[in-house]
Amino acid sequence: MQARAHRHFPLIAATGALLLGCAVYLYARPLSVFATGMALAPPYSGQLPTFLHTFGFGIAAAVLASSRPVAALLCWCCAEFVAEVLQLGRFAEITLLHGYASRSTFDIADLAAALLATAAAWTVLVVTRRDHR
Repeated sequence: MQARAHRHFPLIAATGALLLGCAVYLYARPLSVFATGMALAPPYSGQLPTFLHTFGFGIAAAVLASSRPVAALLCWCCAEFVAEVLQLGRFAEITLLHGYASRSTFDIADLAAALLATAAAWTVLVVTRRDHR
């Protein structure tokens, strides 16, 4: 019975991370319609959504691509990196993403959060896979 719970843990963790990330965007971001005035202390206010997004979608991609989970996880990390780099002002004109770049801010700490989330997701996948063999 315990092995069955471990098998589902990655998807439960991914779902929880994505729901928490949505809650941060909806309730703790000042520009949100649902903003409660709740302020998260830095570094959580800026990097927590990136961490949760990368962690949740990385695990989901890895589970869906069961034959190559590490490749799927790394692809998601690369997608996060590209999205963050496109927030640099100099890429706005080249990529015709001026609206995206003007509403976003490049932050190297977001790149670090994406790397940490990828490592955490990989750890969850490895530990849970080992536990249910």
